[in-house]
Amino acid sequence: MDSLKALILGLSLALFALIALAPPGMLLLNLFSFSPESSTWKWLLEKGVGVLTLDSLNMALVATVTGLVLGLPLGLALGSREKVIFSGLIFFLPLAVPPYLTATCWMGLLGRGGVLPHLAHEWLGMDARSSWLGGTIGAGVILGFSYFPVLAYMVISGIRGLDSHFEEAAMFALSEGSILRKITIPLLFPQIATGLLLIFLLALTNYAVPSLLGLRTFTVKIYTYFSVFQDIGGAVVLSLPLLVICFVSVLVLHRIMNGRVFFSLQMGQARGSILRLLHTRWFKILAYGPAFLVTCTPILFLIFETGSLFNLKIAIGQAGGSILTSFLLAFFASFLIAIFAFLCLLYTSDAADELDGVDLG
Repeated sequence: MDSLKALILGLSLALFALIALAPPGMLLLNLFSFSPESSTWKWLLEKGVGVLTLDSLNMALVATVTGLVLGLPLGLALGSREKVIFSGLIFFLPLAVPPYLTATCWMGLLGRGGVLPHLAHEWLGMDARSSWLGGTIGAGVILGFSYFPVLAYMVISGIRGLDSHFEEAAMFALSEGSILRKITIPLLFPQIATGLLLIFLLALTNYAVPSLLGLRTFTVKIYTYFSVFQDIGGAVVLSLPLLVICFVSVLVLHRIMNGRVFFSLQMGQARGSILRLLHTRWFKILAYGPAFLVTCTPILFLIFETGSLFNLKIAIGQAGGSILTSFLLAFFASFLIAIFAFLCLLYTSDAADELDGVDLG
């Protein structure tokens, strides 16, 4: 048994080195061959860091706030239902639509010369050339529209594993609104914090949307140096601050978690939240309304732009091979990540102690 554990531990360490350490290691190796006298260093040290950092962080933070506003109520509403039926799965479609396509749709609606500015010009006399959705704030909002299901899914998984005895005990002294704020949401803090971190990192490292909107972010600048200038060393230098930001973000999450866990095998039976507040009509409108709007609007706009559902079906059929390849690659990557995550969990000291006490027979 000890030899098997040692083998699995060695495999997990090898996977960790391959997945997490090899890419930044290659970047550092390329950095040694890069001249300190390069114009990239000078530009980065003089003004580049501040400009790229502010724009990148501003975009990622706006995306995170947008994801919180949309994802948290939706996760609470869907997680409190007995079953997430087909209608609930609709809200996860934004993850299947590339952010670049989502941005194209929203810019066609709200961007300069878009549908709504044009209507506002005809009806209200407003400038049709004005953009209602641009800059780092616009890019952040669009990315939040694309990634809010990440937080919603995390909240759903958390609320379904919630031990409702905590809420039952608080009902003697607190209203349901107070219980939601002081008991339920704090118990879901690990899921909420992790979901927000994922949205932040996904937005921070996104290239397509800020490129489409003409923003100055780390990813856009890195791609410019790598693809346009063929300057690998410059791209490596520009990636270092981005790596630092990502590392610090994960470290901050680790610190604020302060030993909290997603679940414990020593908890009582998970029954989910019992708050009737989550089933009221106004809360459902608050949770489902905005999420439904930002989910269906790009899809309806795509159908409108293609002319008909038949044309859209033809386009999907012609791209069937590419779509299938994308799904297979995504499945393979998810499978590897799941294996890696399980191995890490297995050899985390606290989780290993709990798993040893579980009767798997």
